[in-house]
Amino acid sequence: MDYLYTSALKFHLFFIIAFCALTLYYIWLVWRPAGERYVRNIRLFLALYHCVLAIVIFTGVVILPIFGFAVSASVWLMILLSALIIASSVVLYKSFKRTWHSREFGAFRSLATRVLLINLAMIIAVSVLHAVFI
Repeated sequence: MDYLYTSALKFHLFFIIAFCALTLYYIWLVWRPAGERYVRNIRLFLALYHCVLAIVIFTGVVILPIFGFAVSASVWLMILLSALIIASSVVLYKSFKRTWHSREFGAFRSLATRVLLINLAMIIAVSVLHAVFI
């Protein structure tokens, strides 16, 4: 059981770091000049972005039974954060769909930057809180 916990925790931390890096890349990708490949690049990237988010959630679910489903405040924060990130991804994708038809990317860029920076700050804050209180 100890080996399962250590290996699952390593995977979880690796994919959290990868998700943070992908969030920064997403911000960079949003601010690239809008050309004919702009929409295609973002749509292809979103599949990888959401796949890594799903892996983070899955590895967190794998770690949870090891603690006997004892849910502390930091675990509740992680669950809430996952739900907020999924909800913000839905909002961003709907905004992206509206802008790819109208080709007016200014509003999407500012919204995406704000939402992604807030997501990144929440991930870092919850990770630090969890590390401090364990």
